[in-house]
This record gives sequence, structure tokens and C-alpha cells, in this order.
Amino acid sequence: SVRRKAQWLSKFPNHTLVDLRGNVDTRLQKLKDNNWQGAIFAYAGLKRLNIQPEHFYFPDWMMPAAAQGVVAVVCKKDDVDTTEKIAAINHEPTAITTTVERDFLRLMDGGCVAPIGALAVITGDKINFDIAVYSTNGTEKVQLHFEASLQHYNVLGAQAYKDAAAQGALAIIQHLK
Repeated sequence: SVRRKAQWLSKFPNHTLVDLRGNVDTRLQKLKDNNWQGAIFAYAGLKRLNIQPEHFYFPDWMMPAAAQGVVAVVCKKDDVDTTEKIAAINHEPTAITTTVERDFLRLMDGGCVAPIGALAVITGDKINFDIAVYSTNGTEKVQLHFEASLQHYNVLGAQAYKDAAAQGALAIIQHLK
């Protein structure tokens, strides 16, 4: 992804990255067939397929896309019966963290292909929110951490946007367009 590439280049600017397309098996085969030193895969995809290559490194510094891995059920606003049924399976902490992450992404106007990372995590009565906005080549970035009371989660995405914009994140995104 553009986001993973930008994050990698931000940390390792002298590395050369090439696009790697196809399903997981195809990409693993391409890795074997080439003289590449490695490949970047989404951990969730490898885990889902129960694949862990022999030489595996989990970069805990790499930030996911906003709401990555979240499953949502959508229905019409006036469909009371379905609304009540899905409310029973709603996972409130996930709904809260997804709201924060998506609010930030929406305000950044970055879309799903922009090199923007966002991760909100609830710990006790606090919510921690990390964001990062990168240029595609990784040379520019705005990376911020926020901590707020859980009761104020509904304004955290907007606050992160405001602070990130003040530090140049909007200029990075505008340059991408």
C-alpha cells in the first residue's frame, strides 16, 4: 500500500521498493523468485491464512490505516427492526475507536489510498490516539500522539486534525493531489 511504502521509506530512506501485486501465495512466490531482501505483507492477511514465513519481522512502528480490520453492518436509517438487531451485536469500544479514526481521516480528506495512519486504543477511562501523515516517498511526515478522557472521544478526531494541520499535514496531502 502507499501508506506502508511511505512509512517504510520514512524509516529506511535508502531502500528501494517495488510494487508487489497478487494474492499472498503469488507474492510469496515472487519473493522467492527474485533477489529481493524482503517484502511487506499485511499481518492480518498472513494470520488469517495461517502463514508465517521463516524470517518474519513485525514492525510495531508501522501504523495501520484508519479503521483497518473493522467489520461494519449498515442498514437504512428508518429500518427500526434491523437497527435494533444490529445494536445488540455492536461492540462499543470498536465503534468509539473507529469513530475517532474515521473522523480524522474524513477531515484530512485523505481517502483510503493516502499515506495516512491512525490508531485509537482505549485503556481504562482514557483513549490514546496516534496519527501519522506521510509524503509518498516518506521524506515528510507529521506524527502525533493524543490522550484524552474516554468521555471526550467524539472531539478527538477533530482535535487531531487541527493539530496535524497546524504542523503541515494538510500541505502534505494537498501535494499528493
